[in-house]
Amino acid sequence: MRGLLGTILAVALSLAAAGAARAADLGETPVQMPVPTPVLAPVQAPAQTPAFISEIRAGLMYHEDSRLRRIFFNQDKLREDGIIDVNGEVLFARLPWHFDNWFLNFVLTPRPRIGASINTGHGTSQVSAGFAWDIYIWKKVFYEGTLDIAFHNGWTADAWPINNLRALGCSPLFRQSLSLGVEITENWRVMGTFEHLDNFGLCPTNQGLSNLGVRVGYRFK
Repeated sequence: MRGLLGTILAVALSLAAAGAARAADLGETPVQMPVPTPVLAPVQAPAQTPAFISEIRAGLMYHEDSRLRRIFFNQDKLREDGIIDVNGEVLFARLPWHFDNWFLNFVLTPRPRIGASINTGHGTSQVSAGFAWDIYIWKKVFYEGTLDIAFHNGWTADAWPINNLRALGCSPLFRQSLSLGVEITENWRVMGTFEHLDNFGLCPTNQGLSNLGVRVGYRFK
């Protein structure tokens, strides 16, 4: 019995050795079990932060439109030389804080801004910096107001101005503007703007300066 088991075991080992030798001669490789591919979790893109620059604008302003003074203030003052101003403006992202009260949230989260109205003739040019508040009043129609400090190259001497310049009294001045605009696309908008400079009576003379024009803006989303 033991002899028979030994013979069977010897035959099995011989067959296994012969099969391995045949596989080696034929260049066959042993079958390997597939290695499972690890499942990777989707990578989430980081949240986008608001752009530092919120909007850029450019347009043309009708310089010192005295007709507005005649209509609203019954004043007929001398016009400056230089009919057209080239206007440019950059608005930055809103101040980052938030308030639960809607009125405080509106008043205390304006957009900082810088801008300039450069006269194409011999009239007064000015650069300004301050804050802008905007609110949508109907669908894509919005209203905006600004309050700024403006530096200018106009007349500030005590003597009566020459070369048809306005007696502005001092520099800097306070600048206020009102705009009514509409969104044309998701990014582009157009607006009509009235801007006014004066010193609120803080200087000896205060004839002020007013411009009226149209501007185009590109707002970053």
